[in-house]
Amino acid sequence: MLIIVCVTMATFIGVTAFAVDAGGAWQAQRRLHTATDAAALAAAQAYAAVPSEDGCGATDDEYVTNNDDAASVTDCQRVGNDASGYVTVSAERPFDFQFAPIFGIDSTDVDSSTTAAYGSPQAVTGLRPIAVCVYFPAVQEWLNEPDGPLGPSEPIRIPFTKEDLGCENAPGNWEWLDIDGGGGGANELAYDLRNGSEESVTIPGVIEPKTGRVSSVDDDLNYLFENEIEFPIPLFNLKEGTGNNTLYHAVGVATVKLVDWNVGGSQDDDFFEFIFTPKTIEGTCCSEGGLDTGTRVVNICAVDEDFDVSKC
Repeated sequence: MLIIVCVTMATFIGVTAFAVDAGGAWQAQRRLHTATDAAALAAAQAYAAVPSEDGCGATDDEYVTNNDDAASVTDCQRVGNDASGYVTVSAERPFDFQFAPIFGIDSTDVDSSTTAAYGSPQAVTGLRPIAVCVYFPAVQEWLNEPDGPLGPSEPIRIPFTKEDLGCENAPGNWEWLDIDGGGGGANELAYDLRNGSEESVTIPGVIEPKTGRVSSVDDDLNYLFENEIEFPIPLFNLKEGTGNNTLYHAVGVATVKLVDWNVGGSQDDDFFEFIFTPKTIEGTCCSEGGLDTGTRVVNICAVDEDFDVSKC
């Protein structure tokens, strides 16, 4: 009987020791996952910047060790170019067992790798309800196609009245939008101006215009101006349909900062003045062959054994 009890106790202690060590190793790997996630996102954001920075050289070690001081980077590779691509950061850390040394196993290495993609947004939330004609001459000059913007623009004043400068049959060089298509009134427009629409908008895609006269938005525009908020707006290339069936074709997203404006009066006098600036924003990556406005999104697209290049 004593022998059975001893064997049972030994087995129980062994199983418990294994569970403790396995749990510790799992926690160590989760910390390492967090570290490679942070490093891959930071590296991708660096490559996505305009001008592009050396994401692997500048950020991978720093973000890995900041999140796990026992970890070290084993590899960092980028595939792609300055406009789009993905970065894979791999790291490892030692883990010392507490009980396994009884069985002659002192430690092991845990590892993790994370891949983050960057590029033009495929879908965006937080758009402000103002669309600008992509063919407006100063915007075209700043876009610097096909290479993409070189940095922030000088202030660009965009009058509503297009004369012969606008997009196809659009009435002007810019337009107010009803992003969620619900026909919301002044309160919805004011909310979307200050906070950005909560609707996810696919790019390229179509967006409905705001119908009726727009007025009493100066407080909301002044909020953006005084707080120097950089915010995303869609760029459109044409309008289709008429009346309630009108749609604007959004071909890209630009990030702007409001400099000056006059809206709600005569269309001949209405204008927006923006500084267009490259920036990383919230959204879904990535739009294949999309218009390069310097506005990028960064997403984690693969982790460890789930790596699938088609997701990146």
